Amino acid sequence: MTDRNPPRAASTGRNAKWSTIHSIRPIGGEIRRHEAEGRLAWVIAVREREALQARIVYAFRHHLEAGGPGPAEADLLLFAQAAIAEQRMARALGEARSTFTARRR
Repeated sequence: MTDRNPPRAASTGRNAKWSTIHSIRPIGGEIRRHEAEGRLAWVIAVREREALQARIVYAFRHHLEAGGPGPAEADLLLFAQAAIAEQRMARALGEARSTFTARRR
């Protein structure tokens, strides 16, 4: 027979202060709205960059296999701008997280 209440790790449950992976956000706590909005903006930037990257790769593949035109210069420029914006957002999120962590200590 199986146990109806399997044993849980000591750091789980409502009374746990931090998760087992030592994340910054306490279990059951709320992510600050500003941080959540920043993460969402970063995720959107990553998806846009990946979509542009796939479009450029498809254009290069089509150019090599069928001899058609390569990717448009505007697509390459937009991809570069999206990649830079994504890196800046990631850096800003990391700095904000480290500042928040330093203030809590």
